[in-house]
Amino acid sequence: MKRNSLICTLLLTLTLGSFSGHAALITDNFDSYTAGTDIVTAGTPKGWLAGNGVISNAQSVSGPNSLYLGVANANAVAYGINNGTAIPTNDPRTWRFSYSTRLTATNSAAGFYIGSSFLIYTVSGKFQVDGVTSSVSTNSFAANTWYSVVVDFAPLANTYSLTISDGNSIFWSAAGAVQDGAFNTIQAKNMAYSVGGAYFDNVALAVIPEPASMVLLGAGAVFLAFRRCRRSSVSQ
Repeated sequence: MKRNSLICTLLLTLTLGSFSGHAALITDNFDSYTAGTDIVTAGTPKGWLAGNGVISNAQSVSGPNSLYLGVANANAVAYGINNGTAIPTNDPRTWRFSYSTRLTATNSAAGFYIGSSFLIYTVSGKFQVDGVTSSVSTNSFAANTWYSVVVDFAPLANTYSLTISDGNSIFWSAAGAVQDGAFNTIQAKNMAYSVGGAYFDNVALAVIPEPASMVLLGAGAVFLAFRRCRRSSVSQ
């Protein structure tokens, strides 16, 4: 009986846990790769199918490795960000793309393209996001400092909201409209005019669950798990 109760408790815990957080479609901290290998050789199983970025153990946020783009025009491209297909431009859901970045110089010009819809990057010592219009951070970023970038975007509404923090406080936030283009790749890029390099770590793309939907799904799953445990207890 005690064994059955323990199994039921574990089942309920796993059921509740499965409905928490974001369901990540891409998540990579580059720690499972061998330092010194290029991103395509190392990261093809996770969707990194083009580029000349290098896995580096010189800097990281967590774990030993990060992705390093050290020369001008270096890049790393992940294709098919929605399980092999593009995110539909009429998708009503909100998506979250996040990563950490460390620029080696204030004249480093590097960041991420999200398909052909918008770009988050650094230029002239500041962060900038280009969508329908451009927004530029008020303050300059510090070289050799890790920054956390989080952007929520809604393809159907063509909107985004961006927050960048430096580990202690919010460095910059912005919101606006994205281009009505494809959401089919994510591309880390060190621009052709960049003088410095850039590290990237903890790259993730996820759908943000709607609170109401998550509550209904979670409640239904918990009820089914509880009923199964109860039937099992009665049969004992």
